Amino acid sequence: MAVRLETHRGTAAALHALPFPDDSGARIWHMRPAGPALVMGSGQSADLFDRAGLARAGVELAPRRSGGGAVWIDPASTVWIDVFAPRGSPLYAEDLTTTFVLVGRVWQRAFAASGVHLDLARQAPKDPLARWVCWAGVGWGELFLPGHLGGTSRGGPVAKVLGLSQRRTRWGARVQGMAVVDGSAVRAADWFADPDAERFEDDGFGGQNSLIDVECAEASDPFAGLIDRFPPEVRPSDFGFDTHADSARVNATRLVEYLDAAEVIADALVAEYPELLRCSGRSACEAALLDGFAPRVFRRTLTGEERARYAAQFAEESELADAIHLVARTLFSSPHFLYRSEIGEASDGAYRLTASEVASALAYTFWGTAPDDGLREAAATGQLDDRGGIEAEARRLLADPRARDLVAIFSVQWLGVEAILTANKS
Repeated sequence: MAVRLETHRGTAAALHALPFPDDSGARIWHMRPAGPALVMGSGQSADLFDRAGLARAGVELAPRRSGGGAVWIDPASTVWIDVFAPRGSPLYAEDLTTTFVLVGRVWQRAFAASGVHLDLARQAPKDPLARWVCWAGVGWGELFLPGHLGGTSRGGPVAKVLGLSQRRTRWGARVQGMAVVDGSAVRAADWFADPDAERFEDDGFGGQNSLIDVECAEASDPFAGLIDRFPPEVRPSDFGFDTHADSARVNATRLVEYLDAAEVIADALVAEYPELLRCSGRSACEAALLDGFAPRVFRRTLTGEERARYAAQFAEESELADAIHLVARTLFSSPHFLYRSEIGEASDGAYRLTASEVASALAYTFWGTAPDDGLREAAATGQLDDRGGIEAEARRLLADPRARDLVAIFSVQWLGVEAILTANKS
């Protein structure tokens, strides 16, 4: 991909107001502001800031069209680069989060080439301060000091090294990146207080920190926030159901999250494998993993070829825990786990769902989850091979409270009234 490099100079307001390119070529713009500036997010008003104080300090107060909190710009301590990704280029994706992550990785590699290794954020937890100051939050594709991902400027040194924002037009995306050479980028917070905070303390640098009370749980859930790390699936406005296939395509961001999630699950399994697999010793645990656990993951019995492949993978590791981890990680990143198949088997010139596929269809239709022991037993003993057996299991599932919840969700989406639940009632 050919990329044109350009340098632009001017006030922060003028640089932010520069139009998109007039052709379809990708651009990288190195922005050189004339002096320090405080750049407001598109949703912020100038009345929030001490305009007189900024003027006395010789600091420009500039608007921008992308959202988020205020950003401090200082030519001596920050590097400002905008990446223009036209539609169809490798850096452009319809999914906003994917574009952020792709651009963030380019920055991450550039830092690494200079010997600076940073962590890339693949989630964006909500932070009430981020709407006021960009550097107080975590956004997709942003870079942090190693081990400080999710940290903010509150109560300590600035953990964020790269902040990103994005604008989109029919032309493509403009991803604005601000990298910090030192901690001065957080100075945006010096010019207004957090209106949601009730208590403050002097930060020792001429500003103040908001104080909040946090209660920590005694034990942490290894799966906490795992689902929230995946980018949202944005379906068309005229499609009522949350099962829109095109919205769930595996892009670069989702692929990374699937692999990371498989790693987390494998770690949790290894930590408690004697209890979860109910085994002791290498041979017993291999059998428990491949003949008991793996069929539950795939929602069907492994084929002979699959079992042989996972057994060979198990044998690659000399340590039992490593062998379990390797196979588990592979199982949980396999399409046979991530997707529910309805392929069937040829029978009398047609295709008929297998008993395992029928069990999965029933379980996900009425409960929204994998088959339980009863369904697996019914599939294994041939009870799902005829209409009567399928009806009996369907009635059993419908009698469970979980079915009521899923039918309610289906009804809301089917009737097209989902938006009413979050609509402004005023």
